[in-house]
This record gives sequence, structure tokens and C-alpha cells, in this order.
Amino acid sequence: MYGMIIRVTYYWDDQMGPFRAAPAGIERRDGPALAIRAIGGTLQRMGPIETVPARNWIAAALDSGRQAVAAGRDRPGLSGELVYGILDFCHQAVRDREDLPEWTPEAESRNAACVEAIAFAQRCVRGDE
Repeated sequence: MYGMIIRVTYYWDDQMGPFRAAPAGIERRDGPALAIRAIGGTLQRMGPIETVPARNWIAAALDSGRQAVAAGRDRPGLSGELVYGILDFCHQAVRDREDLPEWTPEAESRNAACVEAIAFAQRCVRGDE
């Protein structure tokens, strides 16, 4: 038993591996705007957040972010790596909301919302979103 190596694989890692080197392009494009779009799109796919104070706080934060981006006041230096991480967190939020019986690549690949969350992240990294 000792010395045994167990490899844990996640659907995100399997599907996003080829995109791992792409975040530098995100940084040069529109990282802050992309992060705002990714979070907003994820919230739309997830449906309403039940906790009103949390829902209001998130809505206000997104509105503030959208205003900053529109006015050119978005935070400079938001790295592509950070935006990639935000996309991963968006995927995790969708996966959590789907209440899968297990977190395996097989279970996620059979769930339409998880598959779409990955496809959305891939489109974002490619610049198609």
C-alpha cells in the first residue's frame, strides 16, 4: 500500500489541458472583460442564487466590474493565468450546482451543464466568446 501513486483526474484537466498555455493571449486581449463575462454567464447558467444578500452582493460586484471595464478603469495586470483560474472556478460552480453523485470525468462528461461550462471556457480562451 505504501509507495502507491494514485492519479486523480478531473474533467477540467482532461478537457482544458490543451488550453493551459493560452492564458497569455487572454491577458493581451481583454482579461478583465472576459472575467466579468465568464462570471455573468456562469450565473445565468446556474440560475438564481437563493441567498438574497449573496445574490445582491454578487450583482453589485458584477455591475461595478462592468462599469469599470466600460469606462476603461479595469484593473491592469489581471493576468491570463488569473482569468484561467476564474474560468475554472466558474466550471466548479456549475459542477457543484449540478449536484453530481461523484466528481469524475465520466460523470461530468454525461452532464450537459458541465460539458457546456467546459465548452464555454474553451471558447473564452480561444477568443470566441
